[in-house]
Amino acid sequence: MRAARGLVCGVFSPPHAGHQLVVDFARKLADEVTIALIVTPGDLIDAELRQSWLSEMFPSNPIVQCAVDEPEVDAAKLAAALPEGSRFGMVFGSDLFDAELAKALNAQYVAVDPERANVGVSGAAIRDDVIGNWEFLPACVRPQYVQRICVFGPAGSGKSSLVEQLTIHYDTVGTFEYRESFIAQAGREPNLDEMAFVAAAQLASEDAMARQANRVLFCDSNASALALEAEIRHNESSSETWALARERH
Repeated sequence: MRAARGLVCGVFSPPHAGHQLVVDFARKLADEVTIALIVTPGDLIDAELRQSWLSEMFPSNPIVQCAVDEPEVDAAKLAAALPEGSRFGMVFGSDLFDAELAKALNAQYVAVDPERANVGVSGAAIRDDVIGNWEFLPACVRPQYVQRICVFGPAGSGKSSLVEQLTIHYDTVGTFEYRESFIAQAGREPNLDEMAFVAAAQLASEDAMARQANRVLFCDSNASALALEAEIRHNESSSETWALARERH
């Protein structure tokens, strides 16, 4: 038996492997699965960031934000916050709340791994210990929580070798100094005007590798170090490079 439309709801703060299981399960029993993102005044993570994660994880599923004015959400309030005219044949989830929502929507409740036997984690458990539950975080969520450590110093001081050894010891990945890649390609040092591009590429490398990191990411240099290096090499400040550095905390 299939439903024309199914519903999966949650705060997704953050989304994790348990949510992936529920949506994948739902897609086998419903022709279309809508994901309802609950938004309340007390949210720990910005709604737009959570929606961007969900859009990457579930690009073929419609995602709707359901704003509720109070921190505590009950099934009736959420049902009222859904887009007008929304009708669902099934509501999928792992909690009593999902069963209550199904009743409020006059839909069938379909329990998905309520004992957490298949995916042994909950949103509360992840919020309590993100690092300890790292394996349950999707790649798109990991950059938000990965611990980033920068190794910096002058050229030839052994930064790259240290980063390589640290990544081996901690079974993770690192980013290497993009300035070296620029030099290898251009056959020269970047000039002052090019330092902003090098810094932007350094940050792009950092963000890309953060998706693959195992809890910690070791970075050979960062935007701040590149901005300082530009001042030392060219005896002039690169405002664009410093602006990039200040955006990264």
